[in-house]
Amino acid sequence: MLRPLLAATLFAIAAPVAAQTAVSPADTCRNDPKFREQDFTLGSWDVYTGEKKTDEVTMTLILNDCVIEEHWKKTDGRPTGNGVGLFNYSRLLGSWGYTWATDDGAATVFRGNLVKPGEMR
Repeated sequence: MLRPLLAATLFAIAAPVAAQTAVSPADTCRNDPKFREQDFTLGSWDVYTGEKKTDEVTMTLILNDCVIEEHWKKTDGRPTGNGVGLFNYSRLLGSWGYTWATDDGAATVFRGNLVKPGEMR
């Protein structure tokens, strides 16, 4: 009785993982339009509060263009507030995910989708 239950449980866990990771070479993140929806954020950015530059942000593609890595660096002399974020599209969930963490212990996670070109929510 225990073995069929264990087998069913393992199948239930493995099936979604296999569905998400079984991608043919012709369907890589680089070639999938869903993974390109967030590319408008790529590059290096300066952040200002009024006339004063307070931060520098860099957004780069990593992991075979499947993930966008964000680095946020304080430039206004404050010792904390630097952070790292990861944006990734999930084929399994059909939405974008974002994970953020800072050097002062702040963190967040959320999911969203493209509303229109250049706008994510």
